[in-house]
Amino acid sequence: MSAIVSVVIPTWNRHELLERAVASVQAQTYSPIEIIVVDDGSDIQVSLKSGGSISRVYHRPHLGISAAINFGLARANGELICILGSDDEMKPELIATEAIFILDNPNVDMCYTDSISTNAVIQRFDRIPDYERYATMATGIPHGCALWRSEIIRRIPHDETLPSGIDYEFIMQAFEAGVRMSWVPGEPLWILNVGPHPRECGTKRQREGVRISLRRRSRPIPDWLKESMDP
Repeated sequence: MSAIVSVVIPTWNRHELLERAVASVQAQTYSPIEIIVVDDGSDIQVSLKSGGSISRVYHRPHLGISAAINFGLARANGELICILGSDDEMKPELIATEAIFILDNPNVDMCYTDSISTNAVIQRFDRIPDYERYATMATGIPHGCALWRSEIIRRIPHDETLPSGIDYEFIMQAFEAGVRMSWVPGEPLWILNVGPHPRECGTKRQREGVRISLRRRSRPIPDWLKESMDP
C-alpha cells in the first residue's frame, strides 16, 4: 500500500479559489490522499463539493494562517504532508512525483519542484538549497511546491506571532534544525496564482514578516526589502 499523503489547506475568505485548489488535489494521479481544509474564520463558512479524496473541513476563529496550519498538521494522518495555499494549485503529477522521490531517498526529509505561475512565469528554485544565500537575499522555498515527511514537519511549529511571511521563517528554521532538502528534477508542478485577488498575507505584511525573520538572525535587510518599507 502506498504512503498516505495529507494536504493541508489553510484558507480565509477565498471560496472560489479554494474550490480550484481542492479540485487540483482531487485530480492528482497519486493515492491515497487526505485533504484537510482549515477555515480560518471566513465571513461565510467554507463548504466543499464531494470528490474522490478523503476530505475534512474544520472551522475556527480567525487566528491567522500559521495557527490554521498548525491546527491542520496536528490532525493530519499522512506519512507525507504538503501545505497548499488556498489560492494556488497542483499539476496532476505533483504528489506522485514527489512521493516517489522522497520514498526512494531515505536520506531526504523534504523535496520540492519548480513552479509556474498563472501568467506563465517559471520559477526555478535552487538545485542545492543554500542557507547563506536565503539568509542574505531573503528568499526560500515556498510551501506549495514541497512535500515533507510528517515526523519532520511536525517538529517545527509555524510561528503564530508573525504577521505573515511564514514560508520564509519556516524554511530558515528547517535549515537550522538540520532538515535535509532536495530538489526534484523535472518540469514545474506547483501552480502559483498571481491573479487580481487578495492573498492571505498581503504584500506589506508578508515583507514585514520576512524583515522580522532577518532581524531575529541579526541579518542585514536586503535593498529590495528596504525599498518596500513604509516611511
